[in-house]
Amino acid sequence: MKDIVNLYVDDLRDCPDGLLGSTLYRNVCNGVRDINTITSNFVAWSNGGGKRIEGLYRRRNKEVDMFLNADYTENI
Repeated sequence: MKDIVNLYVDDLRDCPDGLLGSTLYRNVCNGVRDINTITSNFVAWSNGGGKRIEGLYRRRNKEVDMFLNADYTENI
């Protein structure tokens, strides 16, 4: 699991600056793995123009599964 977390954190470093200061990034780096917290952090990145974008919302939920369960079988 630690290797997967390190890979994900490394991947986050290539993301926009806004993500680097985010609660999601901070929680991932600090080892938070509570499903409700992580889900909330991921889906917070589902908005555009002040509204939830359903496609992004579905994608973020799949990313939660990938992150928490190391389930990389979905093609997102």
